[in-house]
Formats: sequence, C-alpha cells, structure tokens
Amino acid sequence: MTRGGRVRGQTPGVLSPLEREGLAELLRASARNDKLLKDAFPFAPHGKGSCGGGADLCKACDSKDKAIGAETELCEGIERQCRDSLCNDLCLGDSLWKCEVVGTGPWAGAVSASESKAMCAQAKAKACSDMAECCDKGEDPEGAKADSAFNGLRQWVVAQSAAAVDPGDGAAAFLTGALPMQVCRHDAVDADATSARCLACQKQMVLRFSMVDEDPDKSCRNLIPLSSPGRPPADEDDKFQGAYNRCLKVHTHLLAKRNDAASFFAPAEALCKCAGCCTEMPPSDGSPMPAECPFPDYSLL
Repeated sequence: MTRGGRVRGQTPGVLSPLEREGLAELLRASARNDKLLKDAFPFAPHGKGSCGGGADLCKACDSKDKAIGAETELCEGIERQCRDSLCNDLCLGDSLWKCEVVGTGPWAGAVSASESKAMCAQAKAKACSDMAECCDKGEDPEGAKADSAFNGLRQWVVAQSAAAVDPGDGAAAFLTGALPMQVCRHDAVDADATSARCLACQKQMVLRFSMVDEDPDKSCRNLIPLSSPGRPPADEDDKFQGAYNRCLKVHTHLLAKRNDAASFFAPAEALCKCAGCCTEMPPSDGSPMPAECPFPDYSLL
C-alpha cells in the first residue's frame, strides 16, 4: 500500500477508500463554510456567469464524484464560493484592474478621492455584471420600487459611495454619500446654469479603466500556493482550476474588456448625470439633488 491508502497496482484515477472518505469530508466542510459565509454576509455581492473563463472555470464536481458521496448541494457550495471570489476579489477589487475619475482643464483637481471611488463603484458594478458577466446584478433598482431592490451588488456600491464629512468647530465627522459631487452642485431651477454645468462636465470629466499590470503573471503570482516550487501548470483538463490559473483567465478577460468598461458611461452625459451635474429639478423637500446612477442610493440612508 502506498501513501494516502492507495493500493499498489490500483488503477490510476480510481480513489482508494481512504481518499474517498477524505474528499467527501472536505466537500462537507466546504458546504458548512459556504453556509456560514452566506449567513454572515447576506448582502455581499454574488458571482454569476463564467467571468470569461468558460463554463468549467468553477466546476467542482462531475458525475464521477457521486461515487465519493459528493452530494449536489456540497458541490454547488464550492462552485458558488468560487464564483463569488471571481466577482468580489478579481472583478470588483483592485488587484487586476483599477478605475479613476478625474477632472481635466479648469476642473483639474476638482474630483475628490471619495467622489472618484463612488463613481468607479458605479462603473465597476455595471461592468462586472452587464459586460464581464462576473457578478449577479440582482433586481434592477429602478422606478418606484428602488428601495425594495436590496441586493448584494447594490449594497456594495452604496458602501463604496460613503464619504466622511468634517463639519468643523470640533463636531464629530459623519458619513454621507459622496454623490452628487461638490463640483456639480448648482441651482437646478436655473435651466441655463444647469445646461452650462452639464456641458462643462462633459468636456472636463473623464472616467478611465486600466490594468494594474499588463502581465497576468505579475498580477496573479500572489495566488500561487506557498507549497508550490514554481507556477502551477495551466492544465486545461483540470476540472477545478486553482486560484492562480483562474486569475490568469479572468485577467485576460478583463484586459480585453477594459476599453469597453467605461462605455457604460458613454456618452459623457451619462457620466455627468451620475455625478449630479445635469439634474434639472431639485427635490421638493430641499434635500441634495439626486445622482442618476445605475445603482442609486437608498432614500433612507
């Protein structure tokens, strides 16, 4: 008998009883962890689709695994964690690609870091759900039912849009939404002023996507297991790709899509409407003008 309980001469690809028991317990532990994560973070963004890596990128089990007690829900839990990681860590995160919104010309320096982060959260959430097919958009938050569309991706966008405000005079800072931008504040009752501010924004505000590194290996090498002496082989026949190989595929996917990612805010008027520069009528209650964004804030926040 060899290490791992395999009998000498055993047919390759056929698991020994000890191996079957170990793998089945691993699957059960993963399913328990998946339930704990869902209970702890019920509104975290969830993955959806292939994220450019093909149908088998997150496939954990196949028909052969039924022989080792891999129940369907266990396999689905592993695959769900994998898809969530593609959405949160690789697409929404800043490890592979980054976004920035800047002012140019007379508006140079007019966009704060928190405002850029808020606008980029809108752009990334839109790109990762509608274009890259990495994240589940959930219910579309539009119209009168906007506040009922409480889903993980929208909640992530709202969290990224929070900005600390220092009222001065020693008072405690408080959180508010970073949008609409300060540079976009205007008298919405004045149609001429609104039109001028909107046109100025379209000329001076720019949203950009760029890769953290053009070389996928440099962006993904931190996912190589410490126990690995070198890069894991990119085995296309491996039914469950390791984190490094999955990262390489998603990097290639986002690299091909980066120029299209900003197109969700094209023409420029869409970008400026989200920034708050093109609002025509103020709210009747005197509150700040709302930004017209793909993922609107909640009215009670």
